[in-house]
Amino acid sequence: MDSRSSTWLAIFLLGLLSWASQLTLSRPISLPMEVRYQQWMAQYGRVYKDPVEKARRFKIFKANAEYIDSANANAGRKYRLALNQFADFTNDEFSSSRNGFLDLSFIGNAESTSEFRYGNVKDVPEAVDWRSQGAVTPVKDQGHCGTKKSQSIN
Repeated sequence: MDSRSSTWLAIFLLGLLSWASQLTLSRPISLPMEVRYQQWMAQYGRVYKDPVEKARRFKIFKANAEYIDSANANAGRKYRLALNQFADFTNDEFSSSRNGFLDLSFIGNAESTSEFRYGNVKDVPEAVDWRSQGAVTPVKDQGHCGTKKSQSIN
């Protein structure tokens, strides 16, 4: 075999190897659902009060994980879903844990004044890009009810 044939064979094999590795990496490693659940519990520190609750939460986790896997299998999506700390919540549980309480306790705590503090300011720009001023932070997880106030002022 001459050197030219050897070069083309090497390029072909390298391309085949590259294609095969991309094919393998594009598919997630399929672990049994029980193993995924145990890994998820360890990652998020989940401990349940009894085996009945653990079995109920596993059923919810499994349904959510299957939904995520199905959604991610759709190649047309421009985003990917992933398991997070809420993977053992039903939709109703998640909604009620996040949307059930509007903390208005901070209203009325400020000093009352009849004068507008910035009434005499003249040099105000038409627009301000607060991102360039460093005033915009990444999205934060506000946690359960009652923590919204403390995180919104950080």
